[in-house]
Amino acid sequence: MAVRYTTYPPGPIFIDPLDRIILDNRPSPSGSSLQRGDLMEIVGPSGSGKTCILTFLLMTTVLSQTLPDLLSTPLGGRGMSATLIQPRSHRPLIPILRQNMYAHIYNVNPVAPAHQVEQVVRESLGRLTVYRVKARNRWKDVALSLRHLIDQSCPRPRPGSRSRSSEDQHQDHVDVSDHELQAHPRGKGGGRRGGLDFLLIDGIGDSHYPQRWADEQRQAQRSSTNPRSSYSTGTGGSGVGAGRVVMPDELGMREVMEAIGRVRLELGAVVVLSNQGLRTSRESQPFFIPHLPAPYPTQFAPPPPPSTYSTYSHSSASASAFVSASAGTQNVNALGMRQDSTYWPLNIQITLTGKMRGLQYPGETTLVDALNEKRRFASSPGAGRVGMGMGSYEGIVRLDGGGLSGTGTGTGVEKGSNGDTGSRRGEGRFRFGISDEGLRVFSEEDA
Repeated sequence: MAVRYTTYPPGPIFIDPLDRIILDNRPSPSGSSLQRGDLMEIVGPSGSGKTCILTFLLMTTVLSQTLPDLLSTPLGGRGMSATLIQPRSHRPLIPILRQNMYAHIYNVNPVAPAHQVEQVVRESLGRLTVYRVKARNRWKDVALSLRHLIDQSCPRPRPGSRSRSSEDQHQDHVDVSDHELQAHPRGKGGGRRGGLDFLLIDGIGDSHYPQRWADEQRQAQRSSTNPRSSYSTGTGGSGVGAGRVVMPDELGMREVMEAIGRVRLELGAVVVLSNQGLRTSRESQPFFIPHLPAPYPTQFAPPPPPSTYSTYSHSSASASAFVSASAGTQNVNALGMRQDSTYWPLNIQITLTGKMRGLQYPGETTLVDALNEKRRFASSPGAGRVGMGMGSYEGIVRLDGGGLSGTGTGTGVEKGSNGDTGSRRGEGRFRFGISDEGLRVFSEEDA
């Protein structure tokens, strides 16, 4: 695994301004902006481009490297395997992903034969596994999906487990389906057995507040009929009976983060989480205030005063993602972490601020002047070449930890909890476009 961490990097994100910011703050000898074991969070309000970036990452990950023609036309894909965990309440990404693949291939080679394009798309989608989970159970179905994923992809059997036949593996799949999980496994073009390169979890926090509100409503109804009942403050499920408010340790977040840590450590996969940004404060703007319970990682957020801590807030020890004590020193240092850490923290956080809009026109502006201004904008760099249907969006990336050991050159140095100054943090802004064909990368002069 140590060889895979250093000799087989996942490559760039393929969003040039974003890749430059990451490499400036976290240099890599391979030139790869992403490193194996990275944990990236994409947070932003509705309509800010989170799903578009996830779809772009999926496409560049599973897309084949070349077109099977006489010239072996390069397509720019990684040809790696990926897994997507998505709530059933979200729009399925497969149709959008397929449409983006067709558009990208025909942009590269407009005269590509239809049967070759269809073959590439089929093989590429065969490298993708999709889990559709119910959101009402908070993170229980996500934890079950991750456990099933680890069992299927782990390159070695876990201690005390016997080797499983194909019938056992099929039975495991049926068991997961019995828990109302829909798993769409890899097809004929699937990646290698026993490997996973990218794990993407869409909308990881969508179910938190709706289910918490339902729990509190049930608790309020129970309290009105039984005044002696109270809110539970325990963490093990003992004490108050049915109808109580379920506390964070029972929601499944701990199991989810521990499983994500195993995926990062044992499989060397890059994990990408998308999370809805709910609110900001005067101190945090333009960044969003974390709202998910521990041990969800929040090391980018300033610690609140002790008086503001509640049952649902984070402690200083919950910048999380589980790490085993068997992690190699080189792998841990490559991610800016200590070997004796209980959790691997978040490496990259991308905050999307939404669509960039021009200033409001003055009151004396005529309709002709407004249309002329719109026409000039459509012919400007980064807009006219794609069309007037494309919008320009902005994001802010923050990085925690330097690159490989001894090469970190972040823009700022902050002391860690143990007093050391080895944790370097970088920050930068980048722009991208969204059109009917998906995400559009601005060139260097446009960004």
